[in-house]
Amino acid sequence: MLALCCSFSLTAQKKRNSIVELHVGAGASYLAGDVGGGFDRFQLSQVRPVLYLGGRYDINEYFSGKANIFMGRMSGNDAGTENDVRGYSFDTPIYELSAQMEWNFLNIPAALGSIASRRRGIMSSGFRTRPYIYAGIGFVYAEPVLEHSGNNLLPGQLTQSRTSGFILPAGIGIKTDLSRQWALGLEIGGRICTSDYLDGLYKEGAKNDDLYFFASLHAIYKIRFLNGKIEKKR
Repeated sequence: MLALCCSFSLTAQKKRNSIVELHVGAGASYLAGDVGGGFDRFQLSQVRPVLYLGGRYDINEYFSGKANIFMGRMSGNDAGTENDVRGYSFDTPIYELSAQMEWNFLNIPAALGSIASRRRGIMSSGFRTRPYIYAGIGFVYAEPVLEHSGNNLLPGQLTQSRTSGFILPAGIGIKTDLSRQWALGLEIGGRICTSDYLDGLYKEGAKNDDLYFFASLHAIYKIRFLNGKIEKKR
């Protein structure tokens, strides 16, 4: 009975302790659409910058939930592709709001193999490197500007200056602790979108919606809660 009570007490105490993370960073975007190299022919010149804000909450040791905001641009053109003669190009401001679940499949101590780090007590502080995979759902809004040679589009092609749609993000990431309060994160993933207008162009009869990718490098600030109160800095 005493062991059961102690176990319950420790579990309850653990549940009252939690960490909320605030993320800020920057990265890159690439759209695989109807204009440009698409997915088959990657165009490094068409990679564009994005800004990233987010927050994470660790549900337990293996699963986390995260909310994301991405703001940036995407672009592409037909130059150097199989559609070179067509001469289309686009520039798209894009805004994404998404939520994702993460599976932390492996915890790697940051001080592993470092005697000096062990002596400084890093292992006992719980510092770690954590790779994960994620999947989620979200919403995207874009205002594509499509330019093309001539006055008319090719038959079976339509344009739209504003578009929105639901997305299914998925990818991989890694987070490594720098201190008790700070960490560094890297994330790479793709988004399947229900809109085919992110590049401003729609092909009638096309079976695939637009697909785009984000990569972000971000600083992480950890807010620790101890028994429901924000823990004071050590």
